[in-house]
Amino acid sequence: MSHPSTGQPTGRPTGRPTGRRSATRRGRLEVTAVLAVLAPVLTGSLLLLGGAEQEVADLGAPKETTLRTAALGCPEGRKDGDRVLVATDGEATGEVRVGRGADAENVEVGPESIGIDTSRAPVTVRADGELAPGLVAGRVGGSPLGAAQCASPSAETWFTGVGAGPEHSSVLELINPGGGRAVADVSVLGSDGPIEADQLLGVVVPGGDRVRLDLAKLLPRTDDLAVRVVTTRGRVSASVLDVVDRIGSEAAVRDWLPGQDSPQRRSTLLGLAGGDGSRTLVLANPGESEAVTSIRLVTPESTFAPRDLDDVRVPPQSVVRVSVGALLASDAAEGAIGLELDSSAPVTASLRQAVDGDLTHAVPLERIADPSAVLVPRGATRLLLADAEATGSVRVVVRDDRGRQLAARTVEVERDRGASVGLPDAAAFVSVAPRGTSVLAAVVVSGDGTAIAGFSPLVRAGLVPDVRPGLPEQAGAQSPGS
Repeated sequence: MSHPSTGQPTGRPTGRPTGRRSATRRGRLEVTAVLAVLAPVLTGSLLLLGGAEQEVADLGAPKETTLRTAALGCPEGRKDGDRVLVATDGEATGEVRVGRGADAENVEVGPESIGIDTSRAPVTVRADGELAPGLVAGRVGGSPLGAAQCASPSAETWFTGVGAGPEHSSVLELINPGGGRAVADVSVLGSDGPIEADQLLGVVVPGGDRVRLDLAKLLPRTDDLAVRVVTTRGRVSASVLDVVDRIGSEAAVRDWLPGQDSPQRRSTLLGLAGGDGSRTLVLANPGESEAVTSIRLVTPESTFAPRDLDDVRVPPQSVVRVSVGALLASDAAEGAIGLELDSSAPVTASLRQAVDGDLTHAVPLERIADPSAVLVPRGATRLLLADAEATGSVRVVVRDDRGRQLAARTVEVERDRGASVGLPDAAAFVSVAPRGTSVLAAVVVSGDGTAIAGFSPLVRAGLVPDVRPGLPEQAGAQSPGS
């Protein structure tokens, strides 16, 4: 399947100021007459407002319901040969739709069946009925290794460490899995504060299509940036393809930069690539006050702050980059599996690792309390676990790209310690199920480069709003990520 790139950023229409009509004097009414006219109106209005206020106060939270339809947006491949793997973390077997528009095809998935799509173009994966809960998909590839988990539409996504210059550039891709048009606002932070980018406001994404925004062409700069994507209409799945092309070096290297839902005071980034090269921690502070961030090393034995390591100060509404190559090459970091950040104010973050002719990113992970899964390329595979909420265990199941089970085991976890677990090299599907605790988890695949796949909660239920008779504004549908 092949699909041409479509769409350009569409600016919001500029509204015109409206004039005011001057009032005309119509004569003086007696005070008693005015009161006679207004009293019933005011009384009725107050009663109406009071009733409306009572209705709003009586509204409850949206209720969970069985998820009947799920859609994931899979980014464009870095190169020919990158594949989309589609699987389910549930027990149902059946067909899902993979592709865009009329070119979508049926692919069979099940507990022992993994679907494969070889198109390089971005695709939407859609499942209905029993296959909707637990739907999971990922774009994977080798030479060098890479993995991007296909994302559910989200109301807000942050990408930190984005580039828009000649040596480091990024392409933001917006996918609309729905039938109607979607609209997104893209705001940008730089090293000196917010960046005016009106051309990134009101970006229209046609139904079933995608829009690619090359930031180096739209917003040329050389500093590291943070991008916030907010969906204002419809549903949008956002992704970023990051490119490092050093002048005088070999061919450019590419990797997908994962996003995060929101800024956090405390976050953990798992997955450290071995080899020679640069390692850059990028922090963004969207708040109004300075953020002071401390860095700790996460190892299987403990989580600790290395001696004499200074805190990172991030000014309000700005982006700071810090080289952590010396830290990760130190004796203190031997055996480390990630970084933990503790900040005085919420920040977003990424760890960009350009080593041995490869590019890979680690970003803050979401906490997993229920079963979840990721899809990965072949290679030397390890499961990383950290920040267990309490002493407990994690059940791990591994399958190859034909759905055959390769391994199943239980890993014990406890607070303030990490875990690194070797998995079969032929792994394509890795599922985790925490028991008695919640954890942060990622899979790291090494070989020709490094790929990192972070676990996130799977969408397993829909939301139905609490609708009551009354004001029209109270009605409407809600769903996770919309």
